[in-house]
Amino acid sequence: MLSHLSLRQLLERWNEEVLTISDAGSRTVTAQMRDRRWIGSPPATPAELAAWERSTGLSLPPSYRAFAQISNGWPLVDFDYGAVRPVAEIGRVRDLEPGLLQAWEDSFDEDDTADDESELRDDEVPLLRRCLLLNDGSDNFLLDPGHTSTDGEWATWDFTNWYPGAANGAPSFRAGLERHYASFVRFDASDSVSRTEIADLVEQAYRTSLAGGETGDVFKRAQDYGDLRAEVLEVQIQVLREVQGAIGRVESFDPPVGEPDPVLRYELWPMLVASLRERAPWQDSSLGIFLRRLSEPHRAVVRDLVARSEREGGLLADFSYCPVFDRAVQQARSLVRGGRRHEACDHLLAALPAWRPLSPLHLAPLGVLWDRELAQVVSPRRLLTTARARE
Repeated sequence: MLSHLSLRQLLERWNEEVLTISDAGSRTVTAQMRDRRWIGSPPATPAELAAWERSTGLSLPPSYRAFAQISNGWPLVDFDYGAVRPVAEIGRVRDLEPGLLQAWEDSFDEDDTADDESELRDDEVPLLRRCLLLNDGSDNFLLDPGHTSTDGEWATWDFTNWYPGAANGAPSFRAGLERHYASFVRFDASDSVSRTEIADLVEQAYRTSLAGGETGDVFKRAQDYGDLRAEVLEVQIQVLREVQGAIGRVESFDPPVGEPDPVLRYELWPMLVASLRERAPWQDSSLGIFLRRLSEPHRAVVRDLVARSEREGGLLADFSYCPVFDRAVQQARSLVRGGRRHEACDHLLAALPAWRPLSPLHLAPLGVLWDRELAQVVSPRRLLTTARARE
């Protein structure tokens, strides 16, 4: 996401932020790092890079080579990843961590296929067999010569003790390294200028989406930096893109203490309640777990939604916060009751420019998707690609 920064600028920013929090006593660095004001290492020499390539028969991908020419190794300061090794110490997983590969091979079935049943699962043993191990921690940062791009970059993966198989795939070493920087910012550097830059990107993507445009993976990647607004917006994007399981992600929200944001009260929690009603009885364990996680007054709001849905046979979306759009919704209800669903769809879409978000966390009037009368009148994709809040 920080593509405006060169790799050197990214490392220099990371370096300064680690040293700053270390000076404040929040992170330990070595005395040598503090004296030098540099947490990295001296750059790799051309001879060291050439020697590694000769010994392995591989050509280093461009962004890793650029990194090594700035710093031949780097402390990731991120969970249990340790540090990126010097180039001379990078090797195959099978050579550096044979026990890890053996443990996975012992439970590996050569006939186990991927979801599309066309190839062996590629996030476990096949990946470990071909990948290079970049770091020295107990969690593993992998460089994958089996996934290359047209510009010569290799993908990276995380292979941890707490998640089964590979995760957090990135298209290049630079992108993978930035994910580790993002984790550092999220958990350790609350005052990082990167947070402001990420928030600006989220705002730009938000405005683009309101205009009916495509936002790519901005919200998803901004979550890596701890942007809570992006987390709420990403769930809505996934719902509108019809990603399987998107609604269930609402259950993982950890809302702040106090009154719920209006988008939770009037959109996301009713949407979740409606989906739970469709897939399971009300005493379903997932609802119970969700309610136990919530504090008051959040729990009371959800319980009221559940009771109302049981009593009324579903929920009606409340758009009274936007009177112009609410009038259009009431007219659309009349059309649906008269069997004129296509006209109701056109009527709702035409009214979207008059809709207004409840808060900066609100991306679209999702209520038209889960409302017991209007559900399936407008497709999620049409709602996403139609300009909203324009008048």
